Amino acid sequence: KQIKELTEQLSQYISAPIYKTYIRSAVAVEEAQANRTDIFDYAEKSTVSEDYKAFIEEFLKGEQE
Repeated sequence: KQIKELTEQLSQYISAPIYKTYIRSAVAVEEAQANRTDIFDYAEKSTVSEDYKAFIEEFLKGEQE
């Protein structure tokens, strides 16, 4: 409960939304960057790729509201 309240206060303070989706750290992201490709082409079925897809969906949903 305290974290939720703190998150809401921070969001108001910086006048920007704070998203719920958590993007995990993964070696695949560094490898994709080293190969100059995006994570979706490099490791489409990786957990971090799924995290980014979930964030994109959350972001777009917020833009439509």
